[in-house]
Amino acid sequence: MNKQNFNQSEGFPLETEVLNDMQTAYNIFNSLGNIAGDLAVISGCENNNGVISNGVVFINGEVLEFRGGNPTTTVIIVETPIKKEFENGEEKDVLFIRFATFGIGNTTYNWSDFKRPKSTIQLTKEKAEQTELEKLIQRVKQLEERPMANVPIGMIAIWGRPSNEIPKGWEEFTPLHGRMPLGFDGSQSDYDALLVPLGSRKKKLSKEHIPEFKFTTGTIEQEGNTDSSPGGGTPYFKPSQRDVSIGTSATNQIEIDFLNPCLVVHFIIYTGK
Repeated sequence: MNKQNFNQSEGFPLETEVLNDMQTAYNIFNSLGNIAGDLAVISGCENNNGVISNGVVFINGEVLEFRGGNPTTTVIIVETPIKKEFENGEEKDVLFIRFATFGIGNTTYNWSDFKRPKSTIQLTKEKAEQTELEKLIQRVKQLEERPMANVPIGMIAIWGRPSNEIPKGWEEFTPLHGRMPLGFDGSQSDYDALLVPLGSRKKKLSKEHIPEFKFTTGTIEQEGNTDSSPGGGTPYFKPSQRDVSIGTSATNQIEIDFLNPCLVVHFIIYTGK
């Protein structure tokens, strides 16, 4: 801002140009009103029992005194010229008193459009509160996204409570009724297809399932007859042993399928990445 040095000796040349320079210097203060914005209440203008107090407002780039009173819907700017007599006796307008007030005129401003700006302290506090609010919003968003990340659609879990207590969004997976889950294994043809029922609850063994083995048992065998004539006499026996083989030879043996009732599924683990 421009400034004047009046404190000088030998007579300061107080001319109209100097006074105009002074007016130009302090006009820069009008620009500060832009911080609040157009149609802003800088100070005062409080509503006291239906009467608006005096204050200061900012209208169209100009800081103006506001003269309050009973409010109406519109505000006008009043300009009152003050005349002064010059040395030649002529009176001229030398001072213009400008203020805003309630009223009706050619140019009006809606009183409802005037806003009171917040102080720096209030803005700093609200900024901090807004930052915290944004953090909370972000946390809510993360929580909203977590169910999809932690419990993706299609995940099968174990539930140890009655079926009527199953949480919302879940339902019984009936294909696993009476079955156990079995891990997917793409390297084995029996386990390389998802949700294909395998196995049975009962097993029926056939002789092909019995492995071949031998054991020795005691027997008796006829040693001869009491009469050597053909067909005559009484036969007599002696103790003996015999090897007995049962079952199926290894080349023809069939393996027993001990696969329990199950359903092929994927086992997955949530890592949170």
